[in-house]
Amino acid sequence: MTTRHFVASIFIAVSVSAYGQSFSFELFALDANGPRLMGAGTIDSSVKETTVTRWPRDPYALDKELSLRNGFTVGLSDHEDAQLTGIGFWLKRVPSPMEASQFPGFSWEWFDLSKENIFEKRKGAGRIRITTAPIGGRTLVESVEFLDDITFQLNAKEGGAPGTYTHEVHIKKGSGLSFQPQPKEP
Repeated sequence: MTTRHFVASIFIAVSVSAYGQSFSFELFALDANGPRLMGAGTIDSSVKETTVTRWPRDPYALDKELSLRNGFTVGLSDHEDAQLTGIGFWLKRVPSPMEASQFPGFSWEWFDLSKENIFEKRKGAGRIRITTAPIGGRTLVESVEFLDDITFQLNAKEGGAPGTYTHEVHIKKGSGLSFQPQPKEP
């Protein structure tokens, strides 16, 4: 191998590890018969595959999400805090236009800062590493790395009892999410 090919190989490897993320998961429906696997896989979760949208009524709130390509998304609510000490994630159902109920479900998985850039799940087990970027005096989430296997729960039954769940996504250790710090201007 020539020096030029060796340098090119290192550049490609560094580029993939720095910019390429993957997200591995298993999605389950929960019913009286127990969990039923709805989908599983590993998908690209790079900046190109994730979306960032600003809340219409709050100029400092962003939803950052990845489609699981099966009617569900995972994401976080980034409130552009001055300092990030905790953050909420979620699993959402994306109702089809033909469904009578357009309820996306309720899911809220809170993570608290435990040490520099490491956050621990408040309810249940699991840790994540968050990379942030300072923009205009605020802190925005750029990427998330799942340091442990982590479960997100969703209650997609409109009017469902608190603490009951209809779906779970099991996120595999090593999965990651990458985001544009803020929405692209039109």
